[in-house]
Amino acid sequence: SVPGVVPTVFVCGPMHSATRAEKEAFVEGLDGSTIWQCLVPTLVVPAALLAEANLSAVLELRREGVRSSEALPTATNCVDERSAGGVGARGAHSPPPTLSGVLLVGVLLLTLTVPVGSWIPTVLLLVLLAASGGCHYLARRDLALRAAWRLAKANNLFYARRNFITALRGSVMLMTCVCILAVDFPCFPREYGKTETFGTGLMDLGVGLFVVSSALTSRWARAHGTASQGASPPDMESAGSGAIGVLVTIAPLLLGALRLAVLKLLNYQEHVSEYGTHWNFFLSLACVHGLAAGAHRCLPTSMVMPMCVMCVLLHQYVLIVSDGALTKWILTAPRGGGFFADNREGLLGILPLTWFTKLGVLAAALWFAYTIFAHGVQPTSRRLSNGAYVAWVLASALSLLLAFGAVDLIAPVVPSASILNAMNRHQLPTFIIANLLTGAVNLSVDTMHAPGVQARVILLAYIAVVAVVPLVLEFRRSRGQATSAREGRRKAL
Repeated sequence: SVPGVVPTVFVCGPMHSATRAEKEAFVEGLDGSTIWQCLVPTLVVPAALLAEANLSAVLELRREGVRSSEALPTATNCVDERSAGGVGARGAHSPPPTLSGVLLVGVLLLTLTVPVGSWIPTVLLLVLLAASGGCHYLARRDLALRAAWRLAKANNLFYARRNFITALRGSVMLMTCVCILAVDFPCFPREYGKTETFGTGLMDLGVGLFVVSSALTSRWARAHGTASQGASPPDMESAGSGAIGVLVTIAPLLLGALRLAVLKLLNYQEHVSEYGTHWNFFLSLACVHGLAAGAHRCLPTSMVMPMCVMCVLLHQYVLIVSDGALTKWILTAPRGGGFFADNREGLLGILPLTWFTKLGVLAAALWFAYTIFAHGVQPTSRRLSNGAYVAWVLASALSLLLAFGAVDLIAPVVPSASILNAMNRHQLPTFIIANLLTGAVNLSVDTMHAPGVQARVILLAYIAVVAVVPLVLEFRRSRGQATSAREGRRKAL
């Protein structure tokens, strides 16, 4: 048989108990890394988007040739020109979507599979920024290209739809899909894994960023945005809204129950300090949706945000009162004391995740608050979901959102990576297929002893398969919309 591969494990079914124990020990007892080391892998995605957008602009503007700077359009013309595929829109000579996806996945895999503290991620980030600066230099050096570049930027500024929220949600899903499998390979730095007690690891950000990014496009966020523009907000009590609310609560609940049953059936490895013995992310997500809906139905809109802040402070107080009795119980109490004790991390983390859905919509610069909590009150802990963890996740989410927003404003064309757009729109099927493939790989491959090259090849093949699902779904959706539009025009004629 091939060294490092154990095909009989997958063929025979359940994982051997010794293998399970070894895999669980591989991801336990981690201490995390520094804040900067967690931020670098997340910042390479917006840097790659900016480099790709600038390169696209240079290639397309050179193809279109010289255009007079006197032709700078009005706001209306800019929108019309973009809709017609004018300057600043993606053209036939810009890098194809497949190349954009390869660039994003390539830089992300390279960043996540080198040792923490290596110069490679920082240098890669600087190279991407330098490439963007080089494109700007070329545009300024050539007088003809400079006029076209300014025209493209003017066009982009009047583009109605901003891309940064789509990019944030898509990149969070892409990083999550990569990390949930990569953590089982030795080429993935242990410092990026979920911390055991206190600390900041890249994967500690995952669940918080996912909830915050979902909150940015939630029904309540859209209703708030509609009301702030002077329009009447949608009726949150309508039958349609109620049905959607039930669906987004029931679907994760069913998936959580199914995941629990499958894990127990296959004797699959579980990191019990993550959520508990029986709990998982899907069950937490279902509870978060239910609590968020209840908060909006029971509380006036003006009271939701103050209530969330008060709950964060109260939760932190309870963790440190009585010499940190609750903290010690969460971190050190043995399992087997009942359902609540067995799943304390998951159950006690539901409320902080719900606060993310509220605070994430109106997040401010929280790095100062994080510093106060982490260094003056209690160190950051995902398992405790304490004040430092809440502030860190929200501050990181805001920093990423600002980075993607800056890309939107700086780039002369709208940055558009098909893989991020597709993952943003089809998050649930993407996450489900990623979990299924992660399980299949762990049941069939000795991930802990896989050589670096083999691990990277497996990860590349895995993320390629995962990306196909949302891309196909998005293609079918776009084709359906085009067909409906043609039918509508035909009937109008």
